[in-house]
Amino acid sequence: MEFRCRNVDNDIVYFNLNQCPVLIYDDLVALKKITGSKFLVRNSIARFSTSLNAWEFDNVVDELGNNVGTLVYNNGFYIYSDSGCRTTFDKEKYKVVPADFMDLLAAIKFKDRTEMLFKSEGTIFSFSDIVDCNEFGIFTTKKLDYPITFERVQMFTGFRDNSRLLFYGDEFRDGVIVEHNGMPYLKGRDVKLLEDAI
Repeated sequence: MEFRCRNVDNDIVYFNLNQCPVLIYDDLVALKKITGSKFLVRNSIARFSTSLNAWEFDNVVDELGNNVGTLVYNNGFYIYSDSGCRTTFDKEKYKVVPADFMDLLAAIKFKDRTEMLFKSEGTIFSFSDIVDCNEFGIFTTKKLDYPITFERVQMFTGFRDNSRLLFYGDEFRDGVIVEHNGMPYLKGRDVKLLEDAI
C-alpha cells in the first residue's frame, strides 16, 4: 500500500506504512524510519488505484486533452470538476495526467473525501493512531502490545453496512470486496458495485 503527498518544502514524496508515518502536529506527519525526512502535509496524502494505475489528485483530461477535473476518492475514485460536479472515471473516455506539487497544494479544497482508515486483524486505525513501528509491523494507540503486520493492512472503502465499516479484502455477503475500475465491487458469483450490494 503506497501513498503520495507533498512535504513542507513542496516536494512530492512517495511512502508506505513500513516507513512509519506518525502524526506530529494537527496536519504534519513524520516518517520515523527515514532519518532527516521533511514533514509531510497530512491533507495532501493521496491513495493509489491499482485498477486505474492513477493517484488521487491526479488531473483527468478527455480525448482532446481538455481538463475534466481531479481524481478524488469518495466511496470510490471519481472525477470532480472545478464546479464540484462528480463523474465516474471511464478509461475509454478519459486519461490521467499526473499531479504536480501545485495540484497537491490544492488538495485541501476536497472536503468530501473518504476518511483514510485502515484495518488489520479486526483493529481499525488511522494515520493519527500510529505511534511506532519495527521490522514486523506498526504499533498503534489501538494495539500497543504487538505490531500490526504490514501485509494484512486493508483500506476503508467508504461504505458501511449498518455500523460495520467495509474494507477492501473483507468477506461480505456472498463475496469479497475488491477494487475494479477505481470503485469498490463485491466479487462473488457475480461482480457488482458494492453500493448496489448493501
